[in-house]
Amino acid sequence: MMKKLLVTLIALGFSSVAMAGLGTDGGNAPHNFYDGVCGSDANDYTAVNAACDESWNTGASGTQEICKVCHTPHMRDSGMWAAAQLWNHELANDTSWTMYADTFGTLDADVATLPTGKSKLCLGCHDGVTALDAYGTHTGTAGFDIDGTALDYRAGVTTGKNLGSSHPVSIIYASSTDVRADADLRSINATTFDGAAVSTALELISGNYYIQCTSCHEPHQDRTENKYLTRLPNTGSELCLACHDK
Repeated sequence: MMKKLLVTLIALGFSSVAMAGLGTDGGNAPHNFYDGVCGSDANDYTAVNAACDESWNTGASGTQEICKVCHTPHMRDSGMWAAAQLWNHELANDTSWTMYADTFGTLDADVATLPTGKSKLCLGCHDGVTALDAYGTHTGTAGFDIDGTALDYRAGVTTGKNLGSSHPVSIIYASSTDVRADADLRSINATTFDGAAVSTALELISGNYYIQCTSCHEPHQDRTENKYLTRLPNTGSELCLACHDK
């Protein structure tokens, strides 16, 4: 009995830690679609607790959940499930993307023609096209995208699926047999991410380490930790220099 009680308490302890970013933020987490607040208003990353109508986040039982907009513990759709992370939201479309262009010829690696991996998960909302409420059994509401007038959330990173003006994503940082793809990048074994190696911020796909949206951003944070949800603060360009050896 004591052993069972101890296991239960430990499980509850882990649950409270896991929820610290999205569940106990007081309305300052932009990916909490349960608390009725935006996390920031549509024009200012620093403004918090602006009201949002989040009644759209309601399941068949009439209940709202924090995690279910993105994740589900049981498989709903094999295509989304195959994307890992127990994914429950519609994925970004696979066609007509404008990716980063190496105008000055300084990029040694090839940029993928379409978003891959975890970037594709992020862009399921932030492509400016896919409906925010297209998750689970919801088909999605027309015009209900992250850049739509029906929402008060901060605009997405792209409008019309254009990533041409953003840092390249879905690009190889290093292969598993080479610690870096370029001499100006730090080794994947370099310890720069708060005591963790660079490789922890990269995504390993088929033997190659890729830079994705989640290499720089942690979506489960709230804005009291970091208003841009970055894995490191960028004071003195700390985030940039974690990868770029300048």
